[in-house]
Amino acid sequence: MINDPSAPLIISIPGTQETREISREAAIEAIRRGEIGPDHWVWSPSHND
Repeated sequence: MINDPSAPLIISIPGTQETREISREAAIEAIRRGEIGPDHWVWSPSHND
């Protein structure tokens, strides 16, 4: 389900082909700390459908 707040997010690491899974809560905190910025791609696996 796309709006499932418990669903993990996938983050693409800029400059690499690395991705990692992160919870929505952790992503929000990383954005607040500036660790995730506009050059990161973030999506939900449910969007792959």
